Amino acid sequence: MKIDQPTPELPVINVREAQEYYRDKLGFEIAWFNEEGRIGAVSHGKCAIFFP
Repeated sequence: MKIDQPTPELPVINVREAQEYYRDKLGFEIAWFNEEGRIGAVSHGKCAIFFP
């Protein structure tokens, strides 16, 4: 069995604002955003963070 890197989930009030902050201040890229589910992710290299 192979275990990859875990993907942390950080609960936020506003997914879009969190994504923009991580992009603008920390150098992440906005990976995806789901309007209906109000969930999204950012990534930086092999690191990804989900914002539910």
